Amino acid sequence: MNSVNTSFEMPSSPQLLEDESVKNALKQDSAFEIMSQRLKQSIKTCDEYMAFLNRKVHYEQRYSKEVLKTYTHCDASLRAGVYVTKNTVPDCLSTIMHYDEKINNIKEAYVKGLQTIVSELFSMSQHFSVLRKQLKEKGNRLEKEVQDAVTAAKKAKNKYASLCSDMEKLLGLDRDKSRITLQGRKTVSEQEDQLKSKIKEAEIDYQKKANTSQRLKNELVETHRPKISQKWKDLIVQFDLGLQIQLEKYAIYGESLIVGMGNQISPINGQESMRKITTTVDVEKALYITIKGNTSTVKESLKPVEFLRHPLYGSTATQRPQQQQQPYKPITSSKLRNVSNVSKISTVGENKSLPVPPIAMNVNTENSNSNSNSIIPVADNFGSSQHTYTTLDPSESPVISGPRPMDSDQFPMASEVLNVPISADNSSFLSNKSERGQLYGVPLEEVPHNADMIPNFVLKCIHLIETYGSQSEGVYRMSPNKAIFEDLYSNINKYPENLSLLDPPETPGSDYVYLIGSLFKKFFAELPEPLITWDRRYDFLQTSEISDATTRQTKLHNLVYDLPDANYFTLRDLLGHFKILEKMPVRMDAHNLAIIWGGNLMGGDAMTKEDIEAQQRVVEDLINFATDIFDYK
Repeated sequence: MNSVNTSFEMPSSPQLLEDESVKNALKQDSAFEIMSQRLKQSIKTCDEYMAFLNRKVHYEQRYSKEVLKTYTHCDASLRAGVYVTKNTVPDCLSTIMHYDEKINNIKEAYVKGLQTIVSELFSMSQHFSVLRKQLKEKGNRLEKEVQDAVTAAKKAKNKYASLCSDMEKLLGLDRDKSRITLQGRKTVSEQEDQLKSKIKEAEIDYQKKANTSQRLKNELVETHRPKISQKWKDLIVQFDLGLQIQLEKYAIYGESLIVGMGNQISPINGQESMRKITTTVDVEKALYITIKGNTSTVKESLKPVEFLRHPLYGSTATQRPQQQQQPYKPITSSKLRNVSNVSKISTVGENKSLPVPPIAMNVNTENSNSNSNSIIPVADNFGSSQHTYTTLDPSESPVISGPRPMDSDQFPMASEVLNVPISADNSSFLSNKSERGQLYGVPLEEVPHNADMIPNFVLKCIHLIETYGSQSEGVYRMSPNKAIFEDLYSNINKYPENLSLLDPPETPGSDYVYLIGSLFKKFFAELPEPLITWDRRYDFLQTSEISDATTRQTKLHNLVYDLPDANYFTLRDLLGHFKILEKMPVRMDAHNLAIIWGGNLMGGDAMTKEDIEAQQRVVEDLINFATDIFDYK
């Protein structure tokens, strides 16, 4: 068995496509469809790759901007009104934070590289989409010619067979017997002669069309289909090779980013690394410089008052001589060493090793008098300390467990910051969430949804409106009964999984359609973040100022691809629903829909008439370009 495996040699990849079985497969009737779908899959992969890089570029740019802003603020705050001495903790922190600025410079080149990849991917996608469309149309046209020829031949065959059948029936009659026809009374012989003439003509036509269909099919299989299949194959290979090159670029840029960041943090050219800088801090020396650099003065407010008798009541010979008053002198640091409560602290002369900073010490009251070497930490154990330190405040306070990393995108709850236990007395603190409901006012991705992250409520409303609203004029313009609306709104908000609440009555009319339409609009109006997200809203509005329709469509296409998945797929189905409404006799074209839905889809914070009109133009363009932006099957 092993000898068989070792003797078999797999041909190279280019040779695989020249195999006879592959050539025969490309001559089959399904070859065009298979190759067209394969190229379509590659183009879709390119589009998804481009959308991923677009989002990553956006995230990297936003992250770099926030880090730079934070570094600038912290560094300015550290140095505000204070002279920062070298080799101190503030100086070390400022130097380390400067590394983030260096890393940002490297990331800037990385982001530019990603933007170049996105631009090239976009050009590839557009160019090969056009080539695919042209090749598909050519193949369909050739196949259509064969199909038309086959259809014509089948009709000629049926006509020929029908005339022959009539002849068989006629030959079964008595030749001398007359038969009354529309042309008058004809004998069987006369009718036979007439049928023979028709059969002859039908036979010639049948033979001609059959030969034509056979000839066109042979030309398609032997000539046209192999050529077109070869073009399909070349397009697919070229496109996939282009994608592979772009993937290699992405990998190279990623490696360069990591290596560049590592070289900044730990340089190989002899410069100090980030870790080495942290070891240059000398806390005792820094404290010594601080104390020596500030002259010690006695505060007049703390100087004791010396008792002096007024001269009017001066001392007499009979008075007992008073003890001579000594002037007040502040206690020096040398005298503090003689205090019994402090005598347990080792001096520098008693222990040659420098004291370890508190953050690196193992705080343990039982071993506080042990050898100083036992409390020196391992040098490599950075950032893994589990020790806690009591606050320096003399009053009783909780234990401080060290600084908590700041997350700019997520803040802790008030109960976590204030250490407030959630009990019956303060449960109202969290009541807003429980009263919020489960559908309206809930983020789009948290609403019950399908595999494409489209809310089930949205799909249900679209289905109901398209099914029962074909005759409801102004479906999104008309208002329903207020009491019925509020009752259904409350119920579906509590139980969003129970979509049967939206089911129509036995005889649904326009009032029912207006009710579903109002619930549908209100869902998008109450989203915490609109379907066109806040971070992209300004970019969408800018497209309304582009005069060229093709450029405007391309810009909108890119922006839509940049939306989160839930927003992207929900917008796809919503715009598809609007395209269907345009075809219904309900007086809801793209312009009317944009007027009604502009604020719901892009946020209702437009203050001026110009902003409102810009919103409406964007939504109208999205509806008009929907079939070009999305692939509706």
